[in-house]
Amino acid sequence: MTDLVLLIILSLQHPPTPVPHGDHNPKHGGIFFMAPDVFHHLEGVIDGNEFRLYIYNNFTEPLDVRKFQARVGEERMQAASDGAYFRIPFQKKDDPPELTAFVRYVEGGPEERFDFIFFPPPPPDLLPDFTIPDAPNEIVREILVRDDRIKALMTRGAWTELFIPALEAKDLALALDSKVTTNPEVTLGIKKIVRAGWMLDTYGDLGNREKVEAAYALFAAGAAPLKAAYAK
Repeated sequence: MTDLVLLIILSLQHPPTPVPHGDHNPKHGGIFFMAPDVFHHLEGVIDGNEFRLYIYNNFTEPLDVRKFQARVGEERMQAASDGAYFRIPFQKKDDPPELTAFVRYVEGGPEERFDFIFFPPPPPDLLPDFTIPDAPNEIVREILVRDDRIKALMTRGAWTELFIPALEAKDLALALDSKVTTNPEVTLGIKKIVRAGWMLDTYGDLGNREKVEAAYALFAAGAAPLKAAYAK
């Protein structure tokens, strides 16, 4: 018996145990976000002339939405008769369609904001292997490449994809920090990029445009002195 066959047999006998947040894949072809409470998850879907909002637990198991409240703008969303999702009539006015949903999980609790932008999916990216150059000017060039990538993703509302360029920029900034000791403006810029990288990763998962844009403002403020010092 080959090792591969043995592995398949064992996996069938002992299927992997689900873990919290182990599945962030949309179940209805929509846009999937994690909620700030790090328990609930949401998926927004345009289905014909209707916007639907599904809510899941931390194992991505569907929840009865009748326990919650949701609105788009000032219009309250209605629960489907079986509680499978919220619904609201939708007429396409913008291209791409954009909707901002506000969800309340507990009566009297805070509303959470989620920004859905329904661009058609782009071709899959063929990302190069991530490497950190040795020379400071080359590291800065790679940071600015990530800056362009972040801006492109923000334009598409692809909040959940921000983590790759954001965290790569963070790692590049930390590598640059080990090589820069005499320029306080660059050092401060590095700190801003590192902090902003974590923020873009976190807020991208939450799907909150306002927080993503605030995080990017910090990132841009950090990149500016690096560009002035090294990108010539």
